[in-house]
Amino acid sequence: MELPNLGKRCAVVTCKQLDFLPISCAGCGGDYCKEHSLPASHHCPAEETREKKKEEEEEEGKEKVPISRHPCQVGGCRGGELTPILCPKCGGNFCLAHRHQPDHNCPALTQPDNSKQVETAAHIKGLADRMSVGKKQGRKSDQLAAKVQLMKLKQKAVGCKYIPQENRLYLLIFLPKPSSSSSSSSSSSSSIPVFVSQHWTIGRAIDDIATLAKLENKNNILGASKLRLFHLGSGSLIGPTDQTLADALGDTLFNGQSVVMEYVEEGTMRLVNCAEYRV
Repeated sequence: MELPNLGKRCAVVTCKQLDFLPISCAGCGGDYCKEHSLPASHHCPAEETREKKKEEEEEEGKEKVPISRHPCQVGGCRGGELTPILCPKCGGNFCLAHRHQPDHNCPALTQPDNSKQVETAAHIKGLADRMSVGKKQGRKSDQLAAKVQLMKLKQKAVGCKYIPQENRLYLLIFLPKPSSSSSSSSSSSSSIPVFVSQHWTIGRAIDDIATLAKLENKNNILGASKLRLFHLGSGSLIGPTDQTLADALGDTLFNGQSVVMEYVEEGTMRLVNCAEYRV
């Protein structure tokens, strides 16, 4: 009989079924039974090559997709912004949290003279040591006034909402006078209620308050007038700027206190006209 010679056997080695109506694969050209006719059923090499090429094209397409965010250059920071934020001094790109020179350790930032800070701290300590009994009584009076004012400040103070309630230090800030030698864009109000973190340094708090009050801040520019905080009553400097607010609390600073922010020359220890800022 010639019947066994009719048809073709399936090209799959483990099958070899005789099929009278074999199906030819357009990819590899082999003849297969109905069960193995699909490219995936007989592991068509042409189909596998096509799939691999498709995957490579998709990967290549992903690499060509432009970056939607501009990553922060601070080591360990995963932040980024949709638009570049470049430091005008070092030219680096940073996120909003690290845009200021101190926050990204800008190499162009002039480092303060540590010896001068030590001298300033020693001078302030000397002033504190020479306080009289009457001065101490005045401090108690200031504390009482601060407690009364604190309740009012908590209702309307502005600041970073991410600061925990237990870490907030509330202050009534009397803003620089318009006649100050440094040009500023201060608000129409002569004072602003704010809250800052007790864990911040005084310098960091000054920067934050200046931003809230929309004041020009050149504290990181050599030779420019500096924004500093002073006691409203005595006019003495609240500082040095690298001291934390927590360290100053209870000694020279109280929660709810009124203080003066003013432009002064570097090294100024006292504001002589502090009485002019009282309401």
